[in-house]
Amino acid sequence: MATKSGQTGLAGEDTRNYGLDILKILSMVYVVILHALGQGGMMNKGTLGMQFAAMALFYITTPAVNIFALVTGYVSFTEKKKPLNRKRLFEMWFQVVFYALLITAICRFVIPDVVTTRDFVSSVMPLYYDIYWYFTAYFLVSVLSPFINAAVRALPVPTLRKVFFVMIFFFSFFTSFCYSLNILTSHTFTWIFLLYIMGAIMKKCHIGESLPSSVLVTGIILCNLFNWIITWVGEKYVSGSDWYFTVLSDYISPTMVIQTVFYLLLFRKIKAGGFAKKVIKFFAHLVFATYLIDTHPVIYRDVMDGLFTPLTEWNVFLMIAFLVGFGIVFVIAACLIDKVRSLLFKLVRLDKLAGFIADVTVRITNIIGNAK
Repeated sequence: MATKSGQTGLAGEDTRNYGLDILKILSMVYVVILHALGQGGMMNKGTLGMQFAAMALFYITTPAVNIFALVTGYVSFTEKKKPLNRKRLFEMWFQVVFYALLITAICRFVIPDVVTTRDFVSSVMPLYYDIYWYFTAYFLVSVLSPFINAAVRALPVPTLRKVFFVMIFFFSFFTSFCYSLNILTSHTFTWIFLLYIMGAIMKKCHIGESLPSSVLVTGIILCNLFNWIITWVGEKYVSGSDWYFTVLSDYISPTMVIQTVFYLLLFRKIKAGGFAKKVIKFFAHLVFATYLIDTHPVIYRDVMDGLFTPLTEWNVFLMIAFLVGFGIVFVIAACLIDKVRSLLFKLVRLDKLAGFIADVTVRITNIIGNAK
Protein backbone atom coordinates (compact mmCIF):
# COMPACT_ATOMS: atom_id res chain seq x y z
CA MET A 1 0.00 0.00 0.00
CA ALA A 2 2.69 2.38 0.86
CA THR A 3 4.52 2.77 -2.41
CA LYS A 4 7.67 4.44 -1.21
CA SER A 5 10.45 2.97 0.82
CA GLY A 6 10.33 5.68 3.44
CA GLN A 7 14.13 5.60 3.62
CA THR A 8 16.33 8.65 3.45
CA GLY A 9 19.25 9.15 1.12
CA LEU A 10 21.17 11.59 -1.03
CA ALA A 11 19.34 13.75 -3.53
CA GLY A 12 18.55 11.71 -6.62
CA GLU A 13 19.54 8.45 -4.93
CA ASP A 14 17.09 5.57 -5.38
CA THR A 15 16.46 4.38 -1.84
CA ARG A 16 13.39 2.32 -2.67
CA ASN A 17 13.51 -1.24 -1.33
CA TYR A 18 12.52 -3.29 -4.36
CA GLY A 19 12.74 -6.52 -2.40
CA LEU A 20 9.87 -5.38 -0.22
CA ASP A 21 7.93 -4.36 -3.33
CA ILE A 22 8.35 -7.93 -4.57
CA LEU A 23 7.09 -9.16 -1.20
CA LYS A 24 3.98 -6.97 -1.49
CA ILE A 25 3.27 -8.42 -4.92
CA LEU A 26 3.83 -11.96 -3.60
CA SER A 27 1.42 -11.31 -0.74
CA MET A 28 -1.33 -10.48 -3.26
CA VAL A 29 -0.64 -13.74 -5.14
CA TYR A 30 -1.01 -15.44 -1.76
CA VAL A 31 -4.34 -13.67 -1.18
CA VAL A 32 -5.78 -14.97 -4.44
CA ILE A 33 -4.65 -18.55 -3.76
CA LEU A 34 -5.85 -18.41 -0.16
CA HIS A 35 -9.35 -17.31 -1.15
CA ALA A 36 -9.51 -19.96 -3.88
CA LEU A 37 -8.73 -22.59 -1.25
CA GLY A 38 -11.04 -21.30 1.46
CA GLN A 39 -14.04 -19.53 -0.04
CA GLY A 40 -13.47 -21.50 -3.24
CA GLY A 41 -14.39 -24.69 -1.36
CA MET A 42 -11.22 -26.77 -1.66
CA MET A 43 -10.42 -27.51 1.97
CA ASN A 44 -10.93 -31.10 3.19
CA LYS A 45 -12.12 -32.29 -0.22
CA GLY A 46 -10.91 -35.01 -2.57
CA THR A 47 -8.27 -37.66 -1.92
CA LEU A 48 -5.98 -37.76 1.08
CA GLY A 49 -3.14 -36.39 -1.04
CA MET A 50 -5.34 -33.55 -2.24
CA GLN A 51 -6.28 -32.66 1.33
CA PHE A 52 -2.59 -32.70 2.30
CA ALA A 53 -1.71 -30.37 -0.56
CA ALA A 54 -4.63 -27.97 0.01
CA MET A 55 -3.81 -27.63 3.71
CA ALA A 56 -0.13 -27.04 2.94
CA LEU A 57 -1.00 -24.30 0.42
CA PHE A 58 -3.46 -22.82 2.88
CA TYR A 59 -0.80 -22.35 5.55
CA ILE A 60 1.81 -21.11 3.09
CA THR A 61 -0.49 -18.34 1.85
CA THR A 62 -2.23 -17.31 5.11
CA PRO A 63 0.47 -14.76 6.17
CA ALA A 64 -0.51 -12.58 3.17
CA VAL A 65 -2.38 -9.93 5.16
CA ASN A 66 0.25 -9.84 7.90
CA ILE A 67 2.97 -9.35 5.30
CA PHE A 68 1.22 -6.40 3.65
CA ALA A 69 0.57 -4.64 6.97
CA LEU A 70 4.05 -5.26 8.42
CA VAL A 71 5.74 -4.04 5.22
CA THR A 72 3.54 -0.93 5.26
CA GLY A 73 4.73 -0.02 8.75
CA TYR A 74 8.33 -0.77 7.82
CA VAL A 75 8.50 1.32 4.64
CA SER A 76 6.35 4.16 6.00
CA PHE A 77 8.55 4.88 9.01
CA THR A 78 11.24 7.53 8.61
CA GLU A 79 13.62 9.09 11.09
CA LYS A 80 12.70 12.45 9.63
CA LYS A 81 9.21 13.77 10.29
CA LYS A 82 6.95 13.81 7.25
CA PRO A 83 3.31 14.88 6.85
CA LEU A 84 0.45 12.49 6.17
CA ASN A 85 -0.13 12.00 2.45
CA ARG A 86 -3.81 12.92 2.56
CA LYS A 87 -4.10 13.15 -1.20
CA ARG A 88 -3.08 9.48 -1.50
CA LEU A 89 -5.72 8.51 1.06
CA PHE A 90 -8.52 10.20 -0.87
CA GLU A 91 -7.23 8.79 -4.16
CA MET A 92 -7.45 5.35 -2.60
CA TRP A 93 -10.98 6.13 -1.37
CA PHE A 94 -12.01 6.99 -4.95
CA GLN A 95 -10.29 3.81 -6.13
CA VAL A 96 -12.26 1.67 -3.67
CA VAL A 97 -15.58 3.29 -4.61
CA PHE A 98 -14.77 2.87 -8.30
CA TYR A 99 -14.18 -0.87 -8.06
CA ALA A 100 -17.03 -1.42 -5.62
CA LEU A 101 -19.55 0.32 -7.89
CA LEU A 102 -18.20 -1.02 -11.18
CA ILE A 103 -18.10 -4.66 -10.11
CA THR A 104 -21.50 -4.40 -8.43
CA ALA A 105 -22.98 -2.96 -11.64
CA ILE A 106 -21.40 -5.70 -13.77
CA CYS A 107 -22.66 -8.41 -11.42
CA ARG A 108 -26.12 -6.82 -11.46
CA PHE A 109 -26.16 -7.26 -15.22
CA VAL A 110 -24.65 -10.78 -15.30
CA ILE A 111 -26.12 -12.33 -12.13
CA PRO A 112 -28.96 -9.98 -11.11
CA ASP A 113 -30.47 -12.32 -8.51
CA VAL A 114 -27.54 -12.00 -6.10
CA VAL A 115 -27.08 -8.20 -6.20
CA THR A 116 -29.14 -6.09 -3.79
CA THR A 117 -29.76 -2.38 -3.32
CA ARG A 118 -27.60 -2.58 -0.21
CA ASP A 119 -24.67 -3.68 -2.37
CA PHE A 120 -24.91 -0.42 -4.34
CA VAL A 121 -25.35 1.74 -1.24
CA SER A 122 -22.42 0.10 0.55
CA SER A 123 -20.26 0.60 -2.57
CA VAL A 124 -20.67 4.37 -2.22
CA MET A 125 -19.89 4.29 1.52
CA PRO A 126 -17.20 1.59 1.87
CA LEU A 127 -15.93 2.74 5.27
CA TYR A 128 -19.39 2.99 6.82
CA TYR A 129 -20.40 -0.49 5.69
CA ASP A 130 -16.88 -1.94 6.06
CA ILE A 131 -17.16 -3.84 2.77
CA TYR A 132 -13.36 -4.12 2.58
CA TRP A 133 -12.20 -4.73 6.12
CA TYR A 134 -8.52 -4.29 5.31
CA PHE A 135 -9.11 -0.96 3.58
CA THR A 136 -11.08 0.25 6.61
CA ALA A 137 -8.26 -0.79 8.93
CA TYR A 138 -5.58 0.65 6.65
CA PHE A 139 -7.38 3.96 6.31
CA LEU A 140 -7.62 4.39 10.08
CA VAL A 141 -4.00 3.33 10.63
CA SER A 142 -2.87 5.77 7.94
CA VAL A 143 -4.65 8.64 9.68
CA LEU A 144 -2.83 7.71 12.90
CA SER A 145 0.51 6.95 11.23
CA PRO A 146 2.13 10.38 11.90
CA PHE A 147 1.48 9.90 15.63
CA ILE A 148 2.71 6.30 15.56
CA ASN A 149 5.88 7.29 13.74
CA ALA A 150 6.46 10.21 16.12
CA ALA A 151 6.15 7.88 19.12
CA VAL A 152 8.59 5.37 17.59
CA ARG A 153 11.05 8.17 16.79
CA ALA A 154 10.83 9.50 20.34
CA LEU A 155 11.44 6.24 22.20
CA PRO A 156 14.96 4.85 22.69
CA VAL A 157 15.99 1.70 20.83
CA PRO A 158 16.29 -0.56 23.92
CA THR A 159 12.74 0.35 24.94
CA LEU A 160 11.39 -0.27 21.45
CA ARG A 161 13.06 -3.67 21.26
CA LYS A 162 11.34 -4.65 24.49
CA VAL A 163 8.01 -3.33 23.20
CA PHE A 164 8.43 -5.37 19.99
CA PHE A 165 9.00 -8.68 21.74
CA VAL A 166 6.33 -7.99 24.37
CA MET A 167 3.85 -7.33 21.56
CA ILE A 168 4.67 -10.64 19.91
CA PHE A 169 4.42 -12.52 23.18
CA PHE A 170 1.28 -10.89 24.53
CA PHE A 171 -0.75 -10.28 21.39
CA SER A 172 0.31 -13.41 19.52
CA PHE A 173 1.44 -16.23 21.83
CA PHE A 174 -0.69 -15.37 24.86
CA THR A 175 -3.79 -14.26 22.96
CA SER A 176 -3.71 -17.26 20.61
CA PHE A 177 -3.55 -19.83 23.35
CA CYS A 178 -6.00 -17.99 25.61
CA TYR A 179 -8.41 -17.51 22.74
CA SER A 180 -11.52 -17.45 24.91
CA LEU A 181 -10.32 -14.22 26.55
CA ASN A 182 -10.96 -12.31 23.28
CA ILE A 183 -8.05 -9.96 23.92
CA LEU A 184 -7.50 -9.55 20.21
CA THR A 185 -8.89 -10.98 16.99
CA SER A 186 -7.67 -10.80 13.41
CA HIS A 187 -9.57 -9.03 10.60
CA THR A 188 -9.66 -5.89 12.75
CA PHE A 189 -8.16 -2.40 12.82
CA THR A 190 -6.38 -3.28 16.07
CA TRP A 191 -4.33 -6.08 14.52
CA ILE A 192 -3.29 -3.99 11.49
CA PHE A 193 -2.45 -1.16 13.90
CA LEU A 194 -0.15 -3.46 15.88
CA LEU A 195 1.52 -4.84 12.76
CA TYR A 196 2.21 -1.30 11.55
CA ILE A 197 3.87 -0.47 14.88
CA MET A 198 5.93 -3.67 14.72
CA GLY A 199 7.09 -2.82 11.21
CA ALA A 200 8.10 0.69 12.25
CA ILE A 201 10.02 -0.65 15.25
CA MET A 202 11.82 -3.20 13.07
CA LYS A 203 12.89 -0.39 10.74
CA LYS A 204 14.25 1.88 13.48
CA CYS A 205 15.87 -0.82 15.60
CA HIS A 206 17.21 -2.94 12.72
CA ILE A 207 15.67 -6.00 14.34
CA GLY A 208 16.84 -9.29 12.84
CA GLU A 209 18.80 -7.70 9.99
CA SER A 210 21.91 -9.75 10.78
CA LEU A 211 20.10 -13.07 10.42
CA PRO A 212 21.36 -14.98 7.36
CA SER A 213 18.96 -15.86 4.57
CA SER A 214 19.37 -19.57 5.25
CA VAL A 215 18.04 -19.13 8.79
CA LEU A 216 15.09 -17.04 7.57
CA VAL A 217 14.12 -19.54 4.86
CA THR A 218 14.44 -22.43 7.32
CA GLY A 219 12.29 -20.57 9.85
CA ILE A 220 9.50 -19.99 7.31
CA ILE A 221 9.56 -23.66 6.26
CA LEU A 222 9.53 -24.90 9.86
CA CYS A 223 6.60 -22.66 10.79
CA ASN A 224 4.59 -24.04 7.86
CA LEU A 225 5.54 -27.64 8.62
CA PHE A 226 4.52 -27.18 12.26
CA ASN A 227 1.15 -25.69 11.29
CA TRP A 228 0.50 -28.37 8.71
CA ILE A 229 1.45 -31.35 10.88
CA ILE A 230 -0.29 -30.21 14.06
CA THR A 231 -3.48 -29.29 12.21
CA TRP A 232 -3.52 -32.54 10.27
CA VAL A 233 -3.04 -34.65 13.36
CA GLY A 234 -5.60 -32.60 15.26
CA GLU A 235 -8.26 -32.75 12.57
CA LYS A 236 -7.85 -36.47 11.92
CA TYR A 237 -7.12 -37.92 15.32
CA VAL A 238 -8.09 -35.50 18.10
CA SER A 239 -11.65 -34.94 19.28
CA GLY A 240 -12.78 -31.32 19.15
CA SER A 241 -9.95 -30.52 16.75
CA ASP A 242 -11.31 -27.12 15.64
CA TRP A 243 -9.04 -25.63 18.31
CA TYR A 244 -5.95 -26.61 16.35
CA PHE A 245 -7.25 -25.20 13.10
CA THR A 246 -8.49 -21.94 14.62
CA VAL A 247 -5.33 -21.12 16.58
CA LEU A 248 -2.72 -21.97 13.96
CA SER A 249 -4.55 -20.57 10.93
CA ASP A 250 -5.34 -17.21 12.53
CA TYR A 251 -3.37 -14.12 11.53
CA ILE A 252 -2.37 -13.63 15.17
CA SER A 253 -0.99 -17.19 15.42
CA PRO A 254 2.64 -17.17 16.68
CA THR A 255 3.79 -19.20 13.69
CA MET A 256 2.08 -16.76 11.32
CA VAL A 257 3.64 -13.74 13.02
CA ILE A 258 7.12 -15.25 13.17
CA GLN A 259 7.18 -16.21 9.51
CA THR A 260 5.79 -12.78 8.57
CA VAL A 261 8.77 -11.18 10.30
CA PHE A 262 11.10 -13.64 8.56
CA TYR A 263 9.53 -12.88 5.17
CA LEU A 264 10.22 -9.17 5.62
CA LEU A 265 13.81 -9.75 6.73
CA LEU A 266 14.42 -12.13 3.83
CA PHE A 267 12.97 -10.01 1.04
CA ARG A 268 14.54 -6.76 2.22
CA LYS A 269 17.86 -8.33 1.22
CA ILE A 270 16.79 -8.69 -2.42
CA LYS A 271 18.29 -6.18 -4.82
CA ALA A 272 17.06 -5.21 -8.27
CA GLY A 273 18.53 -3.23 -11.10
CA GLY A 274 17.83 -1.82 -14.52
CA PHE A 275 14.63 -2.89 -16.24
CA ALA A 276 13.62 -5.09 -13.27
CA LYS A 277 13.20 -1.97 -11.12
CA LYS A 278 10.71 -0.48 -13.57
CA VAL A 279 8.68 -3.69 -13.75
CA ILE A 280 8.62 -4.17 -9.97
CA LYS A 281 7.68 -0.54 -9.34
CA PHE A 282 4.91 -0.70 -11.93
CA PHE A 283 3.21 -3.70 -10.33
CA ALA A 284 3.87 -2.67 -6.71
CA HIS A 285 2.12 0.65 -7.29
CA LEU A 286 -0.99 -1.03 -8.69
CA VAL A 287 -1.12 -4.34 -6.83
CA PHE A 288 -3.70 -3.27 -4.22
CA ALA A 289 -6.34 -3.55 -6.95
CA THR A 290 -5.94 -7.32 -6.66
CA TYR A 291 -7.46 -7.20 -3.19
CA LEU A 292 -10.28 -4.86 -4.24
CA ILE A 293 -11.32 -7.10 -7.12
CA ASP A 294 -10.78 -10.48 -5.47
CA THR A 295 -12.61 -9.61 -2.25
CA HIS A 296 -15.41 -7.51 -3.68
CA PRO A 297 -18.47 -8.51 -1.58
CA VAL A 298 -20.49 -9.94 -4.47
CA ILE A 299 -17.48 -11.71 -6.02
CA TYR A 300 -16.36 -13.20 -2.73
CA ARG A 301 -19.82 -13.96 -1.36
CA ASP A 302 -21.61 -15.29 -4.43
CA VAL A 303 -19.26 -15.90 -7.33
CA MET A 304 -16.33 -17.48 -5.51
CA ASP A 305 -18.39 -19.64 -3.16
CA GLY A 306 -17.42 -23.22 -4.05
CA LEU A 307 -16.07 -22.11 -7.43
CA PHE A 308 -12.81 -24.07 -7.16
CA THR A 309 -14.21 -27.28 -5.68
CA PRO A 310 -13.86 -29.17 -9.02
CA LEU A 311 -10.08 -28.76 -8.73
CA THR A 312 -10.09 -31.28 -5.89
CA GLU A 313 -10.77 -33.98 -8.48
CA TRP A 314 -7.60 -33.12 -10.39
CA ASN A 315 -4.09 -34.49 -10.05
CA VAL A 316 -2.45 -32.92 -6.98
CA PHE A 317 0.52 -31.42 -8.83
CA LEU A 318 -1.71 -30.10 -11.59
CA MET A 319 -3.94 -28.47 -8.97
CA ILE A 320 -0.97 -26.76 -7.31
CA ALA A 321 0.38 -25.55 -10.66
CA PHE A 322 -3.02 -24.23 -11.66
CA LEU A 323 -3.57 -22.29 -8.41
CA VAL A 324 -0.10 -20.75 -8.49
CA GLY A 325 -0.53 -19.81 -12.14
CA PHE A 326 -4.02 -18.49 -11.49
CA GLY A 327 -2.75 -16.32 -8.63
CA ILE A 328 0.03 -14.84 -10.77
CA VAL A 329 -2.21 -14.21 -13.77
CA PHE A 330 -4.92 -12.67 -11.57
CA VAL A 331 -2.44 -10.22 -10.03
CA ILE A 332 -1.04 -9.23 -13.43
CA ALA A 333 -4.54 -8.74 -14.85
CA ALA A 334 -5.65 -6.71 -11.83
CA CYS A 335 -2.61 -4.44 -12.14
CA LEU A 336 -3.23 -3.86 -15.85
CA ILE A 337 -6.88 -3.07 -15.14
CA ASP A 338 -5.83 -0.66 -12.42
CA LYS A 339 -3.43 1.08 -14.79
CA VAL A 340 -6.38 1.84 -17.04
CA ARG A 341 -8.33 3.03 -14.02
CA SER A 342 -5.43 5.28 -13.02
CA LEU A 343 -5.30 6.85 -16.48
CA LEU A 344 -9.08 7.34 -16.42
CA PHE A 345 -8.85 9.11 -13.04
CA LYS A 346 -6.26 11.49 -14.44
CA LEU A 347 -8.40 12.11 -17.51
CA VAL A 348 -11.42 13.15 -15.42
CA ARG A 349 -9.18 15.00 -12.91
CA LEU A 350 -10.08 12.87 -9.88
CA ASP A 351 -6.46 13.15 -8.78
CA LYS A 352 -6.93 16.95 -8.68
CA LEU A 353 -10.14 16.53 -6.69
CA ALA A 354 -8.33 14.30 -4.20
CA GLY A 355 -5.67 16.97 -3.80
CA PHE A 356 -8.29 19.68 -3.30
CA ILE A 357 -10.10 17.66 -0.60
CA ALA A 358 -6.76 16.95 1.06
CA ASP A 359 -5.95 20.68 1.16
CA VAL A 360 -9.34 21.43 2.69
CA THR A 361 -8.80 18.85 5.44
CA VAL A 362 -5.37 20.36 6.16
CA ARG A 363 -6.92 23.80 6.62
CA ILE A 364 -9.65 22.40 8.90
CA THR A 365 -7.07 20.52 10.95
CA ASN A 366 -4.93 23.63 11.31
CA ILE A 367 -7.93 25.70 12.44
CA ILE A 368 -8.79 23.08 15.08
CA GLY A 369 -5.16 22.84 16.17
CA ASN A 370 -4.79 26.59 16.56
CA ALA A 371 -8.13 27.10 18.33
CA LYS A 372 -7.92 28.40 21.88
